[in-house]
Amino acid sequence: MCQRPFRAILGSSESGQNSGNATGIVRSTTLKSACWQGTQGVSMALPALVASLSSSRLSKRNRKNLQHARPPIAAAGASLFFLKSTRGWERQTLLRMSARHLPEGYHTVTPYITVHDGAAALDFYQRAFGATIALRMEAPDGKIGHAEFIVEGSRVMMSDEFPEMGAISPETLGGVTSWLMIYLENVDARFEQAIAAGGTVERPVKDQFYGDRSGTLKDPFGHRWTLATHVEDIPPDEMNRRAAAAMGGQ
Repeated sequence: MCQRPFRAILGSSESGQNSGNATGIVRSTTLKSACWQGTQGVSMALPALVASLSSSRLSKRNRKNLQHARPPIAAAGASLFFLKSTRGWERQTLLRMSARHLPEGYHTVTPYITVHDGAAALDFYQRAFGATIALRMEAPDGKIGHAEFIVEGSRVMMSDEFPEMGAISPETLGGVTSWLMIYLENVDARFEQAIAAGGTVERPVKDQFYGDRSGTLKDPFGHRWTLATHVEDIPPDEMNRRAAAAMGGQ
């Protein structure tokens, strides 16, 4: 059963005028049979929409607007659908736009973390790492159903914990089995910024044998982050020698 309607974007072929909204599309409506349901991430469901193609066409203005309109369904890697109808909205034209296998702004691998207090976590990541919020979707109870933030050009996905769906935070689990790493400039200053925002030092910043200057901290929500600046390019043979020495070999 659908709990949250998905808003589809519609355009009018008659006027091609702008209604003043953000995308310049003339109208929008709610599809009763389309919805998104919050799981860990975004799970979108779209009905099998059937409509007869008519002779009417979208204006050039609206075709351009449609190319730039990217509701969350596009980010989920699915095909993007827009509906248009004319004459009292009695006829509908189904326009399908093919989506790239990799949405713009994403890398092939994206970490997805779960936290106990999503709203507070987003605030911390902005203050600690200078993150920018790319997407924020709240569940009816105010919890973060899905969010995406960007740090140094890389995207991280996040949600509040939903134990019934298998999304459990480090606080509930009592620890984590992995951590995240951020390459950035001036690691010493950025590390201090993160600690001042509420992080806890686990490994202080220092020069590492593999050519990074880095330190590791734990955020208030149980996730570990290593911040690093690469300071030296090391040939493989020298890397092996340093690794052996670091591990007590020679």
